[in-house]
Amino acid sequence: MSCIIYALMYSLKNTYGLKASVRVCHPVIEKYRFISGRYLACLPGYEILPDGYFDLAFLFSETGGMSFLAGPYTEKIIVPVKGYDLFIISFRPGKTPAFGDIPPHELMDSMVELSSVYGRSSDGICELLLNAENFQARMDIVEELFFYSRPEPMVKNKIFCRAAEIIGRSSGCTRVEELAGYVGVSVRTLERLFSSILGISPKYFIRLVRFQSAVEKIWCAGHGADYADIAAECGYFDQSHLIRDVRQLSGTTPATLVK
Repeated sequence: MSCIIYALMYSLKNTYGLKASVRVCHPVIEKYRFISGRYLACLPGYEILPDGYFDLAFLFSETGGMSFLAGPYTEKIIVPVKGYDLFIISFRPGKTPAFGDIPPHELMDSMVELSSVYGRSSDGICELLLNAENFQARMDIVEELFFYSRPEPMVKNKIFCRAAEIIGRSSGCTRVEELAGYVGVSVRTLERLFSSILGISPKYFIRLVRFQSAVEKIWCAGHGADYADIAAECGYFDQSHLIRDVRQLSGTTPATLVK
């Protein structure tokens, strides 16, 4: 059931399987992340950096589990999750499935708890994830859920979805003027669409996606990261532009991100 082709994206930071992330070739899902409760026990909480993703997060332990739907964040936050393993599904921009009648703009910088996911209790899904043998088995559980549910998209406006998809596929390496041309509308129309659906401008959404792409490259490269090369790959003007953006959105430096 699972789409098997995937690649490790982040440095795992250890050799004990405490933290991992993979991208997958799935029409709706962009990537999966797993963070062990043992890893989180050493931290004040789970750090969410700004990005352009809607996420479905499962928290589970021997005592039970819960699930949350989170929208894109525009600033860094720390979520207290001690005592739980964390399995996160990030959806492709423009492809996020619907979860009830929750409008996307209400999820910006926020999250809501879900008692069930497509007819299955969150606690039941968490129990399956807890008892799964490995990362691949957890991906299979989630992808089977989506395969049989076939949910509708959260946003049905085709112009917005196409624009968000282009931003995601380009990893934020596009300009608003170019984007408007690609989807066949004026810049003003595109700005109104993003404002009404997400509550932010397309320019800011591009910035969030570009930033997350840069963060992933920095994590992957580790202490040997060449910031000038990463800046060029991610569409920043230069290395200084990258470092300034990282400081503004994460409150730290690129070098600190890999510690």
